[in-house]
Amino acid sequence: MYPMFYFLLALTAVIAATTNAGAPIRDTDGDTIEFDSYYYVLPVGKSQGGGLTLSGRDGRRCPLDVVQTSSKRDKGLPVKFSSLRSRAGVVTESEDLQIVVDVRDRTCARSTYWWIKESEESWEDWTVTVGPNPNESRKQDSSKSVFQIHAFRYNYYFLAYCPSYDDEGNSKVTSDRCRYLGILEDEEGVRRLTLDAQPFMVRFDRTDGRERSSKAMSV
Repeated sequence: MYPMFYFLLALTAVIAATTNAGAPIRDTDGDTIEFDSYYYVLPVGKSQGGGLTLSGRDGRRCPLDVVQTSSKRDKGLPVKFSSLRSRAGVVTESEDLQIVVDVRDRTCARSTYWWIKESEESWEDWTVTVGPNPNESRKQDSSKSVFQIHAFRYNYYFLAYCPSYDDEGNSKVTSDRCRYLGILEDEEGVRRLTLDAQPFMVRFDRTDGRERSSKAMSV
């Protein structure tokens, strides 16, 4: 797809997020997404890969980054959402969220919450990695663990990184502070989740306990 097409998709999502802020996010069955349930994050359209999972970097097992599976049949690992402010039981559009990956093997990380790993290079080199529970970590800037879901249409969505504090520590979330997450293939052929100019359109597929148990992971 061309960059202008991605720009139009992102612009449409921003408009939708502004118009429908507070509307519930829905899974592939049309049901509202609940905070106490797990969901696979799956691509929409003719993506080259499958769902999101975890992988090391530069030939090392740890630390872990969020990546896209190479096979379209592989759903990856499910995630669970938690809200920073809402007391409602369902996930809503443009709501500040923390995201945690469901992983059995804790060799590389005791907690697997999504975090943004900054780079001195371009935005595309800012990757999504996993780390400690933001509510329990005092050594890291918790604003780097704040994400949102922005709607497109047909229960299709974009994921966005939305730091929730300004440089002085004041709460400040506006649409222009959000950057969409995209998939960027590195030199090793690994499709990593980054702050990319080409937004990654996704849908959410709910999983049950039995399916989760069968996805026990060793990385």
